[in-house]
Amino acid sequence: MEQELIVLTSLSKKTLQFGENLCSKADNYVKECKVDVENVEKICPKLKFLWSELEVQAQSVEKLKSFAEKQNGILQQFYASKEQELMMLTNELENTLQNLRCKHVDISIRENAVALEKSTRENTPPGGGDLSGGKRGLEFDFIEKDYNNKIEEKITLYDYVEEQSVQELKDKTREEVSAIVNYYNNSLTLIEYIKNHLLQFNEMLESNTISFEESVIEFSRDKCNILDQETRSMAEILVSLAKHYDQVAAALKACQSNTEELDISVLKEDTDLIPTIVEELQESLQKIESTCEEVRIRNQIYQVSYDEAGKLFTELEGFGTKMESFVNTMKELEADFERSSTIVDRYLEELYNLNLW
Repeated sequence: MEQELIVLTSLSKKTLQFGENLCSKADNYVKECKVDVENVEKICPKLKFLWSELEVQAQSVEKLKSFAEKQNGILQQFYASKEQELMMLTNELENTLQNLRCKHVDISIRENAVALEKSTRENTPPGGGDLSGGKRGLEFDFIEKDYNNKIEEKITLYDYVEEQSVQELKDKTREEVSAIVNYYNNSLTLIEYIKNHLLQFNEMLESNTISFEESVIEFSRDKCNILDQETRSMAEILVSLAKHYDQVAAALKACQSNTEELDISVLKEDTDLIPTIVEELQESLQKIESTCEEVRIRNQIYQVSYDEAGKLFTELEGFGTKMESFVNTMKELEADFERSSTIVDRYLEELYNLNLW
């Protein structure tokens, strides 16, 4: 019996030590988990605010892009319309001018024009000089004859058109229409810049897989309840193992000091339950480990998400400093466009009236 009690005592002691080791591990896991739970509860409200604010900022950038695209569409539509109108008026004007080359002025009209010009020049000598006293001289006679010859040479309606002025009008119109193209290209470049940044912002926003629908308080409470339940169970089992070891050790001591036969059937039955008890301890430890790992992963995800939100906030802050410049640029483009469009419309109207004439 003594040998049997020695075996029971040794097994009970080893089981108690093994149980103490498992409980110590569980205690360390729980301590670390409590820190993670505290971090999760602290960082979650910050994350909600950050990601919500980031979405608002991204929406502002989206509105800026929509505004720029709308303005760009107006520029494109105006340019396409006015370019076509300019081309049509230019062609019509060229045809009209060509037709004027074939339209001869009546001889009587030309003679009247020469007489009228001659009368006007006789009453208004060059330099505002006096008509008397031979001021005209040979030089004036030469200029007068040359001018009259030029008038007499104007035999077609085209000869009365100031071609250089017409060309200047066409050139100015083309320049202003080209300016609209430049505004359009500048606007397009700005839009591409905004779109690229917005794409980057949206990708970063989409990378946030955290759902804030679940209450972090409920999550923490649920995990803490599991930990408390399992650690309490392990503690109770450890206490029972310690009592069993004390009983077996006491029986061995009694057996060694007395020759009387002891009834150790109950101790043997309890010892037979040791494998089951150890399995329960291991299962509780596994639950604690898995629960702590779940909380640790949640804490890690929140930390990574917080870092990503910080990076995105920095990106948006840098973009925000440029946003005022973008808005001012678009306002300048809009003002320049309005000015140029007014000029283009006026020039086109002059071309149209010139063509009608």
